[in-house]
Amino acid sequence: MGVTLARKVVKGGACNDHQAGYYDVGPSISKLVNAFIGIAGYNLGLASCVPEFVFPVCSNRDGFFPGTIVGTGLSEYLTNLNSQGGTEGTNVWSIWSTDDEITGPGSLVFNRVTCRIPGQNGEVKKSTLQWNHNYLRDNSGPDILPLLG
Repeated sequence: MGVTLARKVVKGGACNDHQAGYYDVGPSISKLVNAFIGIAGYNLGLASCVPEFVFPVCSNRDGFFPGTIVGTGLSEYLTNLNSQGGTEGTNVWSIWSTDDEITGPGSLVFNRVTCRIPGQNGEVKKSTLQWNHNYLRDNSGPDILPLLG
């Protein structure tokens, strides 16, 4: 499960996708979550999704379309996810890299870091070439343990 989908499940509420259409994932469970750690998430979309629909994951309905300019046209899914009040848990952290080949150079979308989670308590930023997308996924364990509190 990707970080953005995990955020949606924790926050609860309405969701949509191409296969199931619109549905409700249930009430928020954020009060039960002590630590939520997002690794290399696409919370503001993907720069590679401009122009729209370059890849199937770039849908402006349920994908990672970042819009055409800052704050304009973000996908329906990301707009819903980021506009809901509250956080995903008591402590919210992001782990990301400036050299992630999926999130793009600097993990930037319109000069903002797409991996940051609105309301997060802090972040772990990696900035050496070895920290690509899969390396983040596979090797962040030592960074995660201190964040669990």
